[in-house]
Amino acid sequence: MNTNGYLSNSPFHRLLGANDYPPSPSEGAQIETLIQNYLNDLEALDLQISEAQMVLDQLNNEHLEIDRIITTHQELIHPVRLIPREILMQIFVHSLPRRDPLSISLYWPRALQETYGTGQDFPRTIITYSRHIRELELNLPDYNLRLIIDTEPQTWPVLEKLTLRLPTLPGDVARGAGVANASIWRAPMLRRVVWESVDDSFFQLPVKYESLTEIVLAGSNNVRASFTNPLEFLVLFHLSPNVETLRLQLTDAEHRDTRISDHQMRLLDHQLTPDSPDQLVLPNLTTLDLADMLFEVDDLQSMLTAFRTPALATVKYSLVDHSPPVSTINPHPFRAFLSSQPGPILITSWTSDIIQNPTQFSGDGELEADLRALGIDATILFNDDTEVRA
Repeated sequence: MNTNGYLSNSPFHRLLGANDYPPSPSEGAQIETLIQNYLNDLEALDLQISEAQMVLDQLNNEHLEIDRIITTHQELIHPVRLIPREILMQIFVHSLPRRDPLSISLYWPRALQETYGTGQDFPRTIITYSRHIRELELNLPDYNLRLIIDTEPQTWPVLEKLTLRLPTLPGDVARGAGVANASIWRAPMLRRVVWESVDDSFFQLPVKYESLTEIVLAGSNNVRASFTNPLEFLVLFHLSPNVETLRLQLTDAEHRDTRISDHQMRLLDHQLTPDSPDQLVLPNLTTLDLADMLFEVDDLQSMLTAFRTPALATVKYSLVDHSPPVSTINPHPFRAFLSSQPGPILITSWTSDIIQNPTQFSGDGELEADLRALGIDATILFNDDTEVRA
């Protein structure tokens, strides 16, 4: 569409931009009518754009669906299907390292479960080596997953880290309901938990939270349980005072209801007495990684300043789409966090991945100045891939 036509068709186009021409009353009325006509045209264009967007969205969805159908059909003719399952099992067994302890990552596409792994052979092969497995990552069809995680805790005597990743495509049903009650979480040496795209509450796990040294709660937008709201943020630190690495996705309380148990709430109420210190000390926390979506900035500031982190060395903060602006907050939440930390600041690496411009994020450069003064190697990334280094 030639937008210059709109301008040339206006009887006043030669006067546009002039500051020394007062229109007469009749010309003013004519201009008002002209503006209304343009508004009508604009409304019609908005409608066309909306209709075109709906068509585009439908085409994109069809493209994704056809692409998925092609992939699943390609899997049907994959050469691996010609190999007997028994041989595949032996290949897997003989590929395991002959040393202790083992770190195993298991990914079993759901599209193949009707041909391989739907029986008990595959999980039993893993369980055979369970006494030697220190780190285990699972991304399996539900049936195979339950066969492994429902084994007794003593089956995993050296298991220190358990990663559960259950990603789903947009539109698919979230997975993982009920996995929090699995027996494997009671493994005696379990200290590190990665809980990604799991549609169940991390706060229902039968783990010894005070023993956890690594906690990762992450996932996609279609798995609401992947996000941590302000109350859970607070409870998590009180439950896990010895955590060393923490990666969370934040959201506000309205985005998802909390799933904290009554027992955990009573524990929090017991700890937060009038005589409680102003700040909870997290003596071992060295890495803090926060992805922020719909988290109120004042909540973020109050949460960050409620804790002392004397060993913190690495900080990463990501603002994702639809996050609230931070330019109106003074001081900036992380500047307030730095100011609230007594004693020397030991942070050596600071990364901020944000979607706003430097002045909005930094509070007119005050945060960067603070980082420079502290000798912190800081990188701020923007959505146009530019970097600001402090």
